[in-house]
Amino acid sequence: MAEIAVWRELSGGNEAFIMAFLVALLSIIMVLIGAYGLASPGGLVSFTQMWKGQRGVWMGAAIRIAFGVSLWGAAPTSHTPKVFQVFGVISLLSGILLPFIGAERLSQLISWWSRLGSTIIRGWSALAIALGVFFFWSIAT
Repeated sequence: MAEIAVWRELSGGNEAFIMAFLVALLSIIMVLIGAYGLASPGGLVSFTQMWKGQRGVWMGAAIRIAFGVSLWGAAPTSHTPKVFQVFGVISLLSGILLPFIGAERLSQLISWWSRLGSTIIRGWSALAIALGVFFFWSIAT
């Protein structure tokens, strides 16, 4: 219980604001990575190669869990609370399950994805931009 008290003290009792800030920050990162993928699909492929290995599994899991928790926590203050909750659960579950996939399987998935071609990579990048803009709009206005 001491950890909860410390969290409330640090956040000023406004956890929803902190969650909304995290969603906004991660949304901007999504848009930037998506824009990079649109401009340079090969560069995005090179970027994804650093996620191979056990460290990539744990970093990816941590980011997905953090994004899922922040989407869920920010849902009440967003324009689209149900959408935030659905994506929050999806992100949280994918973060929890990612370590069970393992580094070898994740490396295989990254290699497969990187061979799909620039048109498909640009499509995924456009989707990342659209979702990032949507999340940011929903939380910022």
